[in-house]
Amino acid sequence: KIHDYLTLNAKMTLRPLDVLHLANGSVLNGTFSSSNYIVTNYNATGDQSLLRYDGLAAATLLPIGTVNYYMPVAITPSSSSDITAAVFEGITANGAITGTALTATQKQTVVNAVWNINRLSGSGDATIQLNWDGALEGSTFTTLPNTEIGLIKNNGSSWALPIGTGDNTANNVTATVSSFGSFSAGAVPQV
Repeated sequence: KIHDYLTLNAKMTLRPLDVLHLANGSVLNGTFSSSNYIVTNYNATGDQSLLRYDGLAAATLLPIGTVNYYMPVAITPSSSSDITAAVFEGITANGAITGTALTATQKQTVVNAVWNINRLSGSGDATIQLNWDGALEGSTFTTLPNTEIGLIKNNGSSWALPIGTGDNTANNVTATVSSFGSFSAGAVPQV
């Protein structure tokens, strides 16, 4: 548990089930990039490490990613909140590491990763922005205009239609949500 500050100057890999816990008022410093972020590692049995940030009350960057890619989350809660975040590669039907992988056809219109973002305390809406590496985009997704992509949320068995806004050049989607869970980036159904 960090009570003051942590400065990152390289990739920091957490083991599955580790939690990097920043207490209320703590600060995460560094120039975050593809070589300087927190790896929320996981294993085949579904164990995953987490970044936990307590007392978030303003726009905050959570510099997380997988072993291969930097995939940060920017979150702006409407009230002070304790948040956990992690990401894994390989989008699944239920948003869980151990879930059924989407088919090759289904993967064409999504980003092949899942961000698990949960609120442990606090209330109200939060604005979430997901960022990813272009290598994770499905073959159709990569060609779509901004108006056809957005944030998608898993309901426990499938992915909802996209909400919010997307930027397919900067590789991010942004939306305001009232509940938390498993998120990714996806496209409106293609005709």
